[in-house]
Amino acid sequence: DSIGLSAPRRLVDDRGLVVVTESGAGAPWIQRHLDRGAARAMDPKALHEAAPHFNPLGSEAWLVPGGGHIEVATLLSALSRCSMARGVRFVRSAGDARPTVEQGRITGVEVLGSRISCDSLLVAAGAWSGPIGRSLGAPLPLRTCG
Repeated sequence: DSIGLSAPRRLVDDRGLVVVTESGAGAPWIQRHLDRGAARAMDPKALHEAAPHFNPLGSEAWLVPGGGHIEVATLLSALSRCSMARGVRFVRSAGDARPTVEQGRITGVEVLGSRISCDSLLVAAGAWSGPIGRSLGAPLPLRTCG
């Protein structure tokens, strides 16, 4: 529980993974799983019962028992609570954040008209991370992949 997860909220839903593709689109991947007995086809009724938000028309569906997915909202909530308990501060901006650099080191960030001091700065700006990193002299090449 080092990241703040506790019952009854589960991080991993391992009740089985439902895979839905357009007809024929998942053939190579699913065929390997079918050959190993690791998946089974779902008819439209079974798909609707398992995932009522999917429209089964024109789709094929398979169940991979024992497969699952991470509950992303639960993970992010736990990580943010744990991080804040350890002194991390999350700041959202509308693109106006400017890191301050003194003697070659990041010492803070100016955002929304005020300066926040910091020892470390995590840039999580998506496609803009590369240009921001380059403006700071980041040693790693950051680029947007399409």
